[in-house]
Amino acid sequence: MSVVVETQNRLSMTKRGNKFLKHVFIESAWTAVRKDPSLLLAYTNYSKRMLKTKAVIKIARKLINRIRYILINDEEYKLSVI
Repeated sequence: MSVVVETQNRLSMTKRGNKFLKHVFIESAWTAVRKDPSLLLAYTNYSKRMLKTKAVIKIARKLINRIRYILINDEEYKLSVI
């Protein structure tokens, strides 16, 4: 019996998608890093091992996931407390 494990590779940003929205989410990620303590912690951990611009792309992905969760569950955004 074989077990199938699904993995998802996260590579660099692609050229696909809406360029305007990418720009908006990157700029929003910079603001979110200044306002949200848990995103600031994640950003500092990422920026220790990679360029700051790549770290903010990872923060933008986290922010998009949070926005998606909020829209699906119809909840209010709460700043994460560490």
